[in-house]
Amino acid sequence: MILVNGYIKAKDKTGGGFGGNGNPVSSGATWGDPIPCRHKPNRNSFKGKQDGNAFTIASYEILIESQPFASEQIQLFDESGTKLGEYSIMWAEVLDAVEAVKITV
Repeated sequence: MILVNGYIKAKDKTGGGFGGNGNPVSSGATWGDPIPCRHKPNRNSFKGKQDGNAFTIASYEILIESQPFASEQIQLFDESGTKLGEYSIMWAEVLDAVEAVKITV
């Protein structure tokens, strides 16, 4: 059992490929249902700056209950529903001993 402190939404790709006449079919993406998670920052710095604009540099380790997970991008939210960011997944690992999936973004 994971002590939840937020949730993620996985990006699901739809469409794409080629139609019946051989023409390309455009792809789209939707955000899936919320998945409860436990997240902790690996690095969280407010010192990013480019062209006079400040931004946050962050990376997280996220645990979710064991389930099939094959997304390439996620949105991360805290327990109050505040969006912490949109991240590309660097690594996803199944942890059999604790029946969880560890996602590194």
